[in-house]
Amino acid sequence: MKTKETKLILLCGLLLIMQSLIYGAVEPTPYIYYIKLGEFAQYEDAEARLATLQQLNMQPLRLLQVNTHWEIHFGEFSYYMDAYLYQQDLKNLGYTEAEIIKFENFERKTSFPLVKGPRERVFKIKETADTLTTCSVNMEDPDVVYINTLLNSASTEEIHLALLQKIPTRQDTDPVKGWLSMRMAYIKIRMNDRALSQQLFQQVAEGKIMAPPEMRVEAMIRIAHLIHAQKDRLRDYRAYKEIYEWAQTEEQRAGALLELCGLMMELARSDKGTLAECRSFYEKALQEIPTNFFFTRATIELMHLESWYYEENYQKCIEEGEAYLKKYTEKPLREIATCQLFVGMAYYKTDRYAEAVATLSAVLDLPLGPKDRWKDIPDLKQRALGWLIYIAEQTGNKQDAAHGRELMNALYPQQ
Repeated sequence: MKTKETKLILLCGLLLIMQSLIYGAVEPTPYIYYIKLGEFAQYEDAEARLATLQQLNMQPLRLLQVNTHWEIHFGEFSYYMDAYLYQQDLKNLGYTEAEIIKFENFERKTSFPLVKGPRERVFKIKETADTLTTCSVNMEDPDVVYINTLLNSASTEEIHLALLQKIPTRQDTDPVKGWLSMRMAYIKIRMNDRALSQQLFQQVAEGKIMAPPEMRVEAMIRIAHLIHAQKDRLRDYRAYKEIYEWAQTEEQRAGALLELCGLMMELARSDKGTLAECRSFYEKALQEIPTNFFFTRATIELMHLESWYYEENYQKCIEEGEAYLKKYTEKPLREIATCQLFVGMAYYKTDRYAEAVATLSAVLDLPLGPKDRWKDIPDLKQRALGWLIYIAEQTGNKQDAAHGRELMNALYPQQ
């Protein structure tokens, strides 16, 4: 007789199998990266350095002869960014000779050994993800009830004053203080005091103020958002790697993977990795994220086809884009419109002008709302119209270009 736990395990396994059948095998990354930690003329010197590194619990380590000298290689990374962060950490520890080297992935490996070594951590946490102290917030506590009431009716200043009065009355070991501190951190963001907000989130995330594990991860996510606002992509990547390790729910884990997907794309386009590595990571993420995370999966699939466009493989972009538009016909509107933009321009890049115009024009017909936007593309219809005008000008269609400019001036008179 199967227990509920057994049935759940079987169901999860079936879902993973179904997802792998849908997306196929993960595409291997083109390179495997290692960190070279010195060249040694004498074997004895290399062996002594190896022993020192082993004392730091670094693994995997390889000592190998290359021509007439010896080298120590640390790690085995499928993604450049992971090797890069370890390299920076090792340099900060005094291993200035740390150098990233790469080899072609001739064996088409997709799984790699666990890498361990000294790492700079965004979150200084003593526990492990499995040993976070379990606790809960008493939502009937008078202070919790009082602040919740204010949150629904009072001004920011009133809530801030009430929290200033309540927080000092609680011990750091009281989960209610963690809850109150999180509310204060959000209020500080509203008051544009991001430094103090981040400090409060950090105290909760690192367990200096007691809070339930899920709330601690929520604090980590908020810190990552603040780091992102500072445009520190490398530290943000570190943060979300850690958040993925600490995630307490499927939603937190899927959210961390989504953010890592976006960051990998940004970093790869800044010569920190390759777009092929991005696609491999996206495919692994899609195999892991449950199918009910509709919007998360749609966004990652969109990034996958975008990568082909940035790589100038326009035919692959068109193929994946057309399949995407057949799969997602009504929602998510933002992602559908963005896909049409990329596919439309891919058609233009391959001299298929009529198809380019038809695809870009379809964006103008979508019922996009105020939330259907990206930070760097605040109006997808305006972008589509701009590209239509550009194509008309480039192809000598003066009438369509003039009509497009008239429409642009009518819809966006102040821009």
